[in-house]
Amino acid sequence: MNKIATLLFLLLFTVSASERSHYTFLNCASIIYGELAIGYQRIIMPKQSLGILACYRSLWDERFTRGLSVLGSYNFYSKESFRGLWLSPSTGIELTRYGNNVPVLTGVGYHWITRSGFSLGFNFAFGVYIVYESKLVDKLMITLPGIIDVGYAF
Repeated sequence: MNKIATLLFLLLFTVSASERSHYTFLNCASIIYGELAIGYQRIIMPKQSLGILACYRSLWDERFTRGLSVLGSYNFYSKESFRGLWLSPSTGIELTRYGNNVPVLTGVGYHWITRSGFSLGFNFAFGVYIVYESKLVDKLMITLPGIIDVGYAF
């Protein structure tokens, strides 16, 4: 287990030969419907990155999504340095007041990054939430949120 943790640390925090190897972002559109989502990505290959997204949801349907979630993703880009069209399978855990969920999602989107590093992105995620340990339901739920994010690549 120690070796895996060390490998993940090195992948995320070592210096990269890429022009911009880190990307942080705030999910702006989700704030409107009561979600605060902050993300971080780190380039591991010229057109690939590992990412983490932390969310707090407060206003969605309380039975399923009110609570905290953490998602990990592996991102594929059409261009280098977080630019262009991207595809991202992701999964994680969501802890809600009524039970826990496992989202299994695929994200698709496009990022524009200026020369100074500021970015604008549009994306959609689709997939299923596997609901377990729930006091209300025990089934799969389909989700299709739309997202606009702003960020900074460095």
